[in-house]
Amino acid sequence: MENFIHDFISEFYAVLSNSFPERAGISVIAILLSLFIGLFFGVVKGRAVPYYWTLLEKIFGRFANKSFNPNRSRSSLSFRGALLTFFVIGISLAIGSFFSWLNKFFPAYRIPEILAVYLCISTGVQIYILEVIRKNLSEAGLSKTRAFYSLAVTTRYDLNKMDNHSIARNAASFSVILFERALVMPVIFYLIFGFIGLFLSSGIAAVVWFAGREGHGGGFQLLSAGFLRIMSLLSVPVSIALVFISTIFTPGVSIAGAFKGLFSKSAPPYFEGGVLLSMVAYATTLVFGGTVKDVTGIAIKRSWIGPDKASAKIDINSLRSIQYLIFTSFLLVVFSLLLLIVFKG
Repeated sequence: MENFIHDFISEFYAVLSNSFPERAGISVIAILLSLFIGLFFGVVKGRAVPYYWTLLEKIFGRFANKSFNPNRSRSSLSFRGALLTFFVIGISLAIGSFFSWLNKFFPAYRIPEILAVYLCISTGVQIYILEVIRKNLSEAGLSKTRAFYSLAVTTRYDLNKMDNHSIARNAASFSVILFERALVMPVIFYLIFGFIGLFLSSGIAAVVWFAGREGHGGGFQLLSAGFLRIMSLLSVPVSIALVFISTIFTPGVSIAGAFKGLFSKSAPPYFEGGVLLSMVAYATTLVFGGTVKDVTGIAIKRSWIGPDKASAKIDINSLRSIQYLIFTSFLLVVFSLLLLIVFKG
């Protein structure tokens, strides 16, 4: 048994060492492509989440909505949510295996690899939506329908009864959450586990997005949230480090505030943004959180987080600080991957 474990670890490390620089390079190309397309061409069908999340929502969204009933027992909801999670795991393993086969026998100049990573990440489109929201909330006479629709289908929040401050607050906080779950997490798992890790991590994050209700699913989210929490043990520390470093290069953002938010005792649970959102709140002197309703009308009671002197009625133009911070963090991801390529090479 000991020999088997030793041989397995040795073989895994050898495969990882050989493929790591190539996967890092593919990730850089996919991220830059995502940044360019998102920044200059905006959203497709409104959503700022990865295309793979949208695909899974199209396939399983109706099942998730019909299966969730807050009047059912917690055990019943947990079973139905677990069934959904296993379905998504199954299809993610199948797609990951297909891309592994495709890349092995039909590499096509690494296009399948770039496409796979591109489908599972989201970058520039987040900044694009924040800019559209900022302009629509601060400039009179602009049509808000398209901007609000994009935010609603991205966050899955009911915006009908939100004022401008609430809309800006939720747009900003969700972009921070997406940085970790729609970029850092899938890239890390792709670097370590290849296509299987890429689609599996992205698939679990997608379930939590369209069916998890930020941890307030009454047990429906139990299995998917558990898997995501385990995977976040790798992605959250990396995300925190990248965003913290970004505060050094971002104008209008406090490094001392970021440090204070990092160790705040009032940080929200992970599924509401966690320590990462707390750090951003203190760094930008903004307040996040509060109760919202999802698109099915279910209330999500979230914790408030931010400096004591800050107001929940944020300045709409504060979205600029979030845009700069997130964009700098994207560039740091690319820079870090390039350093890893040089180091491993």
